[in-house]
Order: sequence, then structure tokens, then C-alpha cells
Amino acid sequence: MSSLKSAPLSESEEMYLVTIAKLIENGNPSPIPLSELAHEMDILSVSANQMIRKLAEQQLVNYVPYRGVELNDSGKEKAIRIIRYRRLWEVFLVNHLKVPVREAEELACRLEHITPASISDSLSNFLGNPRTDSQGNAIPSVKQKHFDRNLFPLSGAHIHQAVKILEIKADSSVKAFLSHEGLTVGKEINILAKGEDGDMLVEAGSHMVSLAQKLTELIYIDPITDSNPS
Repeated sequence: MSSLKSAPLSESEEMYLVTIAKLIENGNPSPIPLSELAHEMDILSVSANQMIRKLAEQQLVNYVPYRGVELNDSGKEKAIRIIRYRRLWEVFLVNHLKVPVREAEELACRLEHITPASISDSLSNFLGNPRTDSQGNAIPSVKQKHFDRNLFPLSGAHIHQAVKILEIKADSSVKAFLSHEGLTVGKEINILAKGEDGDMLVEAGSHMVSLAQKLTELIYIDPITDSNPS
């Protein structure tokens, strides 16, 4: 197991680890090309190269010549913790202080760098140990060892948005009901209406289906088109 007692990282160093992790989370195969990392961070490739070599010396990443960079176990552990802190703070800011999402993201990005593990645990308990933030991004656990592609719940989709069902995390009876209504993995659906209580009316082909909020939280999707939630 990697040690958490090593010298503290700078915010810049932490941001590199988090950016690599988020690229992997969003489906990019590892190792991540340095050009792609630089583009994501809006920096010069030479700057990315210098920092990655520094992080490699600190044994947080593995640099693969001509291919890119990948997080090792120590780098993953640190990135997971930082991402966890950021997304917990975002939930708190959006849900409890009613801060707009964009502003909450910026504030959470600052708070993530100064949050001790004990505070994050208390914050998570206060929030009811949420599994996703306000945008559907997974909140990793401290014991998590790898990054999976983010799965966004249908509950986070907006009216007039087209989405594709990627996964249904439910028991066989619920899956059978949804299948009967035309809602299966791989199916493309449209969001027709969304109630204040979270219930949804969706269109699957020529069939319209009304879904309670508890069902929309079990269906994970990939957005096909952007929507305007205003």
C-alpha cells in the first residue's frame, strides 16, 4: 500500500493527477498521450512533459515513451481522494447552499486541495454518503483502486435531451418491467417531460413511458444530444 505521509503535493501537481484520472474516467484508454493531457489542461506540451517527468520521479505516474502517461497505485490513490473531496463539496454547495453548479465547481476545486480525510468522511456522512454529484459524476470511495467510465443516471437528464441506455442497475423484476416498456441497454430514448418530483416521461421509439424518480436513478445513460435545462 502506498504511503500518504510523503511530502504534500502542490495544487498544480494534484491537478495533473486529477486530469489524468478524469480522462480515464471519461473513456480514454491509458496511457494518456501527453498531447491530449496538455490540450485538456490548456497548457503547452513541453510543460506537461516536464511535470510528468517530475511526477514520475515522485513515483506517482508511469511515463511510457511515445505512448503517454498512466497513474500507478500511489497516483491513483491520491487522485481518487482529491476527486472524492471535490465532488462531495459540490454536492454540499449545490444541494445545501443552493450555489449554482458552475460556481460550485469552481469553489469545490479550491476546497479539494485543503480538505483532510477526517473532514471528508464527516461531510460524506452529513450528505448521506452520496454516490454521485449534482451532475451525475461518480463519487469514488477511499477504497476504490481503479477508475471506471462515468455512468450518468437518467435522473440527471433534461427535457428534450436524447440519451442512450448504457446500464440498468436493478433486480430482474425491474429489468423485466423496463424491457416490456422498451427500455433496454443500447436503446436510444428522448426525454419528453420532467416533473418537480423527479418523475419523467420518456419516448422509446413510438412508445411513451412514465417513470418514477426511483426508476430513473437505476438507469444509466450516455447523452447523445446536449439540452438546455433553462
